[in-house]
Amino acid sequence: MDSVISELRLIKSPYELALMRKSGSIHRNVLDELAPRFIVQGVSEAELAVNLYAEMLRRGSHGVARFNLPLGEDVVGLASFGKSGLVKTAFDGPGGTGGTCVAVQSIGSAFRKLQAGRLVYLDIPCGVDGYHTDKTVVYYYGDLDQDPFSDKIRAAYEHCVFLEELTASLLQPGMVIENIYRQVMEQFDPQYANGFMNGGKFLGHSIGLVMDESPALANGFKGKLEAGMVFAVEPKIALPGIGMVGTENTYLVTAGGAKSLTGKPQPLRCIL
Repeated sequence: MDSVISELRLIKSPYELALMRKSGSIHRNVLDELAPRFIVQGVSEAELAVNLYAEMLRRGSHGVARFNLPLGEDVVGLASFGKSGLVKTAFDGPGGTGGTCVAVQSIGSAFRKLQAGRLVYLDIPCGVDGYHTDKTVVYYYGDLDQDPFSDKIRAAYEHCVFLEELTASLLQPGMVIENIYRQVMEQFDPQYANGFMNGGKFLGHSIGLVMDESPALANGFKGKLEAGMVFAVEPKIALPGIGMVGTENTYLVTAGGAKSLTGKPQPLRCIL
């Protein structure tokens, strides 16, 4: 029955979309607008993640992220500083963390403190009354111009923004899902192949009652998009020895094209 239920959940009703719009508004407010206030010298990964999670709760988030995958346990999400974002976890997602301990690869470390010259990778889930949105933002703490890898960081981040915007432009009724993936990957810069999306298997995923709804924006999904479907688009690149860069927002497919529920990808912002 799983495939039948997934099909029934693909097109969201006005009631469902109202809840996802509210979740998206909370997501945008906390990660785009409030997060810089909490990104300060000496804050730990875990403290930052929990502070942002609390801000979402105060605004009406239901406080949990539900997944179909058995290894998709999550509540707070994660904050990763620098190379911590490259730590592999059991979860099949591009971003990583050492977690609170070896048994809990989520949230972040209570002992890894923020220093200047670090990327800050934030993937904190949000949802309202059972319906989720997905969003990731990346900040740079310090003066990026002084970083010896500044050109590499900027180029990879800007390529992620390009890929998200290109993918969103193709989220139109009638488009075959796997063709979206193929068209975008034709524009993908192969220099990032080894660090892209855990092997480059997908560009995003449907979302609703769980974070990882089917279908994914990937090869093998031959269905066509219809108005009312919702997808999280999340191109992300791992930079060895540096950290994770990338963007993620949640988009509603409409007759007039994709409409973001969580805001648009931003230029890489430095917090000094």
